[in-house]
Amino acid sequence: MQNIRRLSQIIFFILFLGLILRNVFPLNVSIPVNVFIYIDPLLGISTILATREIIGWAFWGIISIIVTIIAGRVFCGWVCPLGTLSDIFPYFIKSLPNINKRSLRKYKYLILLFIIVSSLLSFPISFLFDPLMILSRSFTMFFYPVLVYFVNLIIEIDLISNVGSKIATLFSKYAILTDFQPKYQSSLGLTVIIFIILFLGMKEVRFWCKNLCPLGALFALFAKIKLLKRNIKDNCQRCNKCVRICKMKSIEKVFPLIYKEEECILCLNCVYECPTNSIKHKLEIKFAKRISNYKNIDISRRDLINTAFLSFLALGVGKTDYIKRSQYFRIIRPPGAIKEEEFTLRCIRCGNCIKICASNGHGLQPILLERGWEAIWTPKLSFQDGYCAYNCNLCGQVCPTKSIKLLSKEEKKKLKIGKAIINKELCIPWKEDKSCLVCEEHCPLPKKAIKFKDELKKMPTGVVKIRRPYILEDICTGCGICEYKCPAIEGAGIYVIPRNNSHINNLSLT
Repeated sequence: MQNIRRLSQIIFFILFLGLILRNVFPLNVSIPVNVFIYIDPLLGISTILATREIIGWAFWGIISIIVTIIAGRVFCGWVCPLGTLSDIFPYFIKSLPNINKRSLRKYKYLILLFIIVSSLLSFPISFLFDPLMILSRSFTMFFYPVLVYFVNLIIEIDLISNVGSKIATLFSKYAILTDFQPKYQSSLGLTVIIFIILFLGMKEVRFWCKNLCPLGALFALFAKIKLLKRNIKDNCQRCNKCVRICKMKSIEKVFPLIYKEEECILCLNCVYECPTNSIKHKLEIKFAKRISNYKNIDISRRDLINTAFLSFLALGVGKTDYIKRSQYFRIIRPPGAIKEEEFTLRCIRCGNCIKICASNGHGLQPILLERGWEAIWTPKLSFQDGYCAYNCNLCGQVCPTKSIKLLSKEEKKKLKIGKAIINKELCIPWKEDKSCLVCEEHCPLPKKAIKFKDELKKMPTGVVKIRRPYILEDICTGCGICEYKCPAIEGAGIYVIPRNNSHINNLSLT
């Protein structure tokens, strides 16, 4: 069984990474890229509490809860990719002195409470602490761009004969990587949390899982009534080997037995390392007896009050509009985004839309504080970095929470998310009196939203006809390719601003 557990960890870790890698244009995958998000109950509960709505996808998390009630924190020990990484990392990095303070375990429950209270106050922050979101953002925003860079470097240099061409063929066949080099705003900042978790793992194996993980705390609450019971036979020699090797420190003492079954992730190390084969697991249906286990959570009244206070404090900081609205006037959400207030509540900052956009128009970027704390890391269109591809609706396909509605390609082509404006101080035909057709040439609309007006101007060499561009605002969809392709040196001579109807307000959200 121990080898089966390790195999399970490897399979789910590869699946997790594989879905991130395959989340590229044209999205040819047989497994939904959001499957791990769907089975994460913490994200579902937080979203339901924040939006005050019944969210269909959130009910997939019940599967994980049912499994936890039966066998305990199996998700943590057998499925969670961050847990797997926490097991692997210490083998490559020499561990620092062990912390091993059991009093720290309560903080994962306090973080969970902080998330629940904040969600009830319509300020969901589960994305900040959820292990799957932490790992997903880290791979999407940091490790994936680094991988693309080195792979493309190998292909370009071809250090070993034919290696570059073979790698190119492999990645092209399975649509894993893109030729375009992804670059994300504050990509290192988005990855700070994962580095902190790995550093803490150097001090103590699975430090995050034991002491800080709110998803683990949620599973631990249900694991207190689990049916799979750990039993010790009479031939136990009380050697305490199980105490020493337990990575979650759920076995604190053998005689008298002090065992926190809600901390056990069913790694089975104690079973296979027991010299007398004294440890067995079997199902026992005794819920009434297990209800008393909830009295053993070491959280004081002061801890609860402090956590509630911090939740209200976070609400005050997050909702304070200390940034002038003019500073985020040009924020344009992806096509199909629901209205702004609901968008910030529903978006879990998974990075799926940003990742898949990098393989096509590469226009989506995570915002920082342009929209305040409540919108941090949500996606926006940045036309300095890319554009919204005319024939693409993939961001709506990969959004797990329907913050971005799935539009048909025909609906998406007609949706006006913004409008272009000519900056006559930078536009080459207006500023330098030279002809330039770049914006019109790249406009994807069949009827072209950019037209030209011929004007005659007297120059030292004589009268010259200059073609000056102007915008048909009733046609322009605001895709931004004109701004992205503009060759003006000092800055784009054309820019896109949002329209009032750029959000989808009238579509069902469930």
